[in-house]
Amino acid sequence: LPITKVAVSAHGVVAAIQEDSKSGKITFFRKDGTPLDISIKSTLEKDGYPIDISLSPDGTQLMVSYIYLSNGAAKGQVVFYNFSEIGKNVPGRLVAGYKDIYDNSMIARVRFMTETYSCAFADNSLTFFSSKNVMSPEMLVQILVEEEIRSIFYSENYAGIVVNNTTGENPYRVDVYKNTGEKQFSKDFNIQYTHADIDGDYVLLYNESSCEVYNMQGNLKFRGEFDFTVSKVTKGRLPGTFIVMGPQTIKEIKLGG
Repeated sequence: LPITKVAVSAHGVVAAIQEDSKSGKITFFRKDGTPLDISIKSTLEKDGYPIDISLSPDGTQLMVSYIYLSNGAAKGQVVFYNFSEIGKNVPGRLVAGYKDIYDNSMIARVRFMTETYSCAFADNSLTFFSSKNVMSPEMLVQILVEEEIRSIFYSENYAGIVVNNTTGENPYRVDVYKNTGEKQFSKDFNIQYTHADIDGDYVLLYNESSCEVYNMQGNLKFRGEFDFTVSKVTKGRLPGTFIVMGPQTIKEIKLGG
């Protein structure tokens, strides 16, 4: 069957969404490629169709965003499954589901940020969850977003969005949150970015010719333009350094102060 999404845990367990004409199926594989005797099958009319999946680092927890039909309208929900020994005593291994909080939104991306904390990115919200109790993951906070969300990005410790700014002179705003849902900072900016990313304690906004770097206090640490096509910006090995990469060029940036 065609594969639409794949998630890989830190320990090598793989989950894949496969689709046929009437249903979606999530299958699991060990790191050597052999299948696990675990699968989840759902239909759009009944349980919903899987849009995105994420495995916890140890591979025992699965987070799924579904789209389902309710009175002819498409709606979203987030579901947690547990595939550890304790999870086998739960019907369908389903340990938590969140439907009502997504009455009028679709969840495009779900991610386990750590073993404990996870985030669901919807078209009008970010929702942070805790799996401290693996048999009953709980919602920590849902952050509603009135503006249009242009980009999302995340790391182990942070989740961020870029939105169209409706106030002030700058056209965009970046909002960054800790993995617990607490806001880290917000900052307006005007770079015509094509990439937004988090690397360590820095937010990177860049396009093919320029870049801006912010720290986690929202302070601009670098702004510059380049005379070559930029394809990737990443933090360097030494503190305060960044690597700017292009098809045939690599340059190092060293932050001052």
